[in-house]
Amino acid sequence: MQSGQGLSFEQAVELKPQQIKEVAFAPDIVLQNPRLWWPVNYGAQNLYRLRLEFIQDSVVSDVEEVALGVREISKELHELDSCHGLQLHINGRKIFCRGGYIQHELLFDWDRERMETEVRYFTSANLNMVYFEDIPNPPDAFLEACDRYGLLFGACFYSCYWLRPGTGLCSRR
Repeated sequence: MQSGQGLSFEQAVELKPQQIKEVAFAPDIVLQNPRLWWPVNYGAQNLYRLRLEFIQDSVVSDVEEVALGVREISKELHELDSCHGLQLHINGRKIFCRGGYIQHELLFDWDRERMETEVRYFTSANLNMVYFEDIPNPPDAFLEACDRYGLLFGACFYSCYWLRPGTGLCSRR
């Protein structure tokens, strides 16, 4: 993991006891020439470390560290033989998505080691995308492993890849 480029920022926040407040930072903090994150087999999975501290009376009272990758993700709907599909672009480059489906534990009781192992299996098989169904927010440990190994994650909704609005099932001629 890369350490950043020595950027720092701060914002004064006043909180009353038991108060919860959302804090946003102005987008004027910019990485100069960032090392981009790529899916497995398309480039390196460059990650930066972000450390956030909450300081009260000159004492650090809370710390959160996260890893993040800098990437631009876009998509484009296309049609081929009267069927619709989705082209995925990472950092402006069209990605050929190869992947599968992963089923979560029935009681959502995955441990970090199992999540890490499953993500490693996917990428060792040269797969670069995985889908879940019925889990809008997988565990942070799963998403962190995906970032480290270069695995894209997608949420699948019932029949999402076959149906076109108003036309029924897509059929090949």
